[in-house]
Amino acid sequence: SGPAVGVSASMSSEGDCRQEPAKVSFCKPRSKESRTRHLYVANCGPSCGWDVQGVCKLFGVDASHVHAPTGRSHVFVSFDTVEDAVAAKTSVETSQAYPSTERRPRLVLSFAEVAPAKQKLHPLQVLQESAQEVPVCTHAEQVSIPGLHLVHNFVDEVEELRLVAETDAEDENRWQHLARRRVLHYGYAFDYRRRVADAKTVIGRGELPFHVSYVVDRLSQQPQVQNAIKREHASLPNQLTINEYRRGVGLAPHVDTHSAFSGALLSLTVGGHTVMEFRREDSPRKALLLPRRSLLVLEGEARYAWQHYIP
Repeated sequence: SGPAVGVSASMSSEGDCRQEPAKVSFCKPRSKESRTRHLYVANCGPSCGWDVQGVCKLFGVDASHVHAPTGRSHVFVSFDTVEDAVAAKTSVETSQAYPSTERRPRLVLSFAEVAPAKQKLHPLQVLQESAQEVPVCTHAEQVSIPGLHLVHNFVDEVEELRLVAETDAEDENRWQHLARRRVLHYGYAFDYRRRVADAKTVIGRGELPFHVSYVVDRLSQQPQVQNAIKREHASLPNQLTINEYRRGVGLAPHVDTHSAFSGALLSLTVGGHTVMEFRREDSPRKALLLPRRSLLVLEGEARYAWQHYIP
């Protein structure tokens, strides 16, 4: 989903999580002030080099209290009481306030709740729900998702043509072919199997190509990008992924991996327009038109709490 602001340091790959996918589903508490006996721990999942034993040792629990979805970058840890969860959260956050010799990304902790069991829908109901139209907004303010920004005409027509031409001129062997699209990485390659972009995936000297330098310079002058950098203590982009979508090809709902892409996400649409949708469990779906040459900025709630996709 476009260039990422900042790339995490290399992460340990010692120890595999061999547990089965969690059978319990979790969700965010109904209130931000709610404290529960369950913790959501980002940058602590199997794809970040954490095994179950390591999580158990960190939080002082046995394996039955750890819910680690296979291949993900997060885990859920359950405690016997709310007080135990609060104490564990405070202890881990306090320990991270001091320098560490471990080259792992900083853990991000929040409270979680057990999600109510979802009613299994008849296939016809699923089709009916997916067919429901969502009003398409043309400006980010109409979508009303905090942290979602859209800059129209971020580049002009000549610059758009130049970007497309430079991309088309790349060596075909540089492209990576996925199931329904092909991608081209600069700076750091995203490892789709491990779901990381780290020192092991650096490309050459880790530099972005010269023909996008003016785009990066212009980003630093955008108020939305400047504010996102300040709020998230991020840097200007040092990783770029070009996704080529053929007509009719969509993008599955997802939140970009926290451990691989830190800070805001920036996505420049060229060559055509598309409609991107956003969803989260406790809200109706939203849709936003991404015109040609527009810049999409996702930070804060829009970056971490809402899934984005192209239907």
